[in-house]
Amino acid sequence: MKNTFIILFALSSIAFGQETSLNLYDYQLQANSITKTKSGKIGFISLKPVKNAKEEQAFGYWLSNNTNASAVFLEVKDGQKTIASVTAKDFSAKAKSQLKGTKTSFSYSTGSGANAVTIMLESDVITDETMPLGKVIQITVKAKAAGNKNLSAVMTLFGDGFVRKVGTNGISNSRTEKGKADFPFAIIVGNTGTTVNTDNAIQKSAGKLVKLTSATIASSGEEVELLSFRTHASTVKNFEKASKQAANIEQAVTNKKNVTEFSLLNSASKTNPFPGDTIIYYITYHNIGNSPGQDIVVSNDIPVNTFYVDGSAEGEDAEVTINRKKVVPPQQGEVISVSWKITKQVNPGEEGTVSLKAVIR
Repeated sequence: MKNTFIILFALSSIAFGQETSLNLYDYQLQANSITKTKSGKIGFISLKPVKNAKEEQAFGYWLSNNTNASAVFLEVKDGQKTIASVTAKDFSAKAKSQLKGTKTSFSYSTGSGANAVTIMLESDVITDETMPLGKVIQITVKAKAAGNKNLSAVMTLFGDGFVRKVGTNGISNSRTEKGKADFPFAIIVGNTGTTVNTDNAIQKSAGKLVKLTSATIASSGEEVELLSFRTHASTVKNFEKASKQAANIEQAVTNKKNVTEFSLLNSASKTNPFPGDTIIYYITYHNIGNSPGQDIVVSNDIPVNTFYVDGSAEGEDAEVTINRKKVVPPQQGEVISVSWKITKQVNPGEEGTVSLKAVIR
């Protein structure tokens, strides 16, 4: 099927359980699990299929890889002096956790006297209409130290897929390379003074290190925010379209820039039809931007060597327009294209499907 295009005019519910997670169609993004997997990795942010999920199918960002749980994942400094060096192994064993609604909190204390530090790691589901399906997971690292401090922090995460740079302050992690089978991205974007970096910007190596950094000034006993970033996942599984959606999410978080962009996916009820077969052609439109779209028009030419089945064009919340070849009246021209005007607002991450039937000549 070809010559599908879309016209839009921009406007300037997601389900989740009592945990810090987002349900995104066929996948779930979870960011409250400081647990050790059978492979030895210590989980933090993971994306996995909703149905029939197996541990080895989960991928994302980890506090450690499967070979070194003693690696430092969080370092806190007072000026140039390290006052807390936290390993994934110690944090997962000693941190005290609390779950309240969609917010998960971990508290970890280390050091004594003038070097005493308490670190709080929090993740929560918050409402944000610029994010896919209106929600995003906000992750915050806070600290409380004895004495006046000039604090800074570095968090190191492991990406077990193919980590790529997104925009100026974000990264994405996918299980597949470009050109291979589709799989969505897990996305991290820095905000509120937090910088996200990955070595060499783009690299295709499993176990890739991702560093998040920031700095602040704290008075004695004052609880301050050290790191703050957001994590989400693409809601479209096509590689190129998921990559664009990741960039649009980064734009929304770091630059507050509104982008309305739609992707189209064509499919058919039969892949190898014969003359006389009736085929249903489906066009799925998906908002991969960070701003709502309204008055969207999806238009599709009738495929070559087929003829349109009268009255077959349909779609939920759609007004259908039939376009015919011009002929001399009273003859009626053959249908050459069909258009659907979507009558509802389509928010970021939302999609819909329209269809038509045609017979193979």
